[in-house]
Amino acid sequence: MSDAVVVGRFAVAGRPRTKGSLTPQMSRGGGGKLRVHLVEKGEYSVPWKKTMIAAIRHEMNLAAPMMAIGLKPPYAGPVEVRALFLVDRTVGVNGEVWPSHRTERPTAEDIGDLDKFARNLLDALTQSKLIADDRLVTSLRTYKFWTPAELAGREGVYVTVLADDTTVIPPEFVWMLK
Repeated sequence: MSDAVVVGRFAVAGRPRTKGSLTPQMSRGGGGKLRVHLVEKGEYSVPWKKTMIAAIRHEMNLAAPMMAIGLKPPYAGPVEVRALFLVDRTVGVNGEVWPSHRTERPTAEDIGDLDKFARNLLDALTQSKLIADDRLVTSLRTYKFWTPAELAGREGVYVTVLADDTTVIPPEFVWMLK
């Protein structure tokens, strides 16, 4: 991607949370018909998504960057999303890092899966109206690291959304074309 247009670039402070489970809820519609819709459950995931949505809208002043390049939000073209999730290690009352958090990378069970972090982020990108729909994401690069000591107190997600003008298969996959 050469000289990619930045659709959005923002940071959201706080503990990244995975997307919650969807559970079916039934309600009566017009004419007494039963309707089923999915409701997201999650003590932490829904508040985190709302935090991301508010931060995206605030940090982007949503319309300003797009208006500068002649576009109106939400962006409706293909996008590449790059996201870095930083997670603080948990320290016990004795001041020692939890044993499950002494790993090189944040893979402890209580941290969450990277794909579910990404799903929550993609929902926030859509619900904040930065992009029209998460189906427009054609490239997704996500990373999950412990918050480095020099960035102490900066746990959260750091995101760049680019217009994706890629028209060829990336070089790292050329092996499969042979």
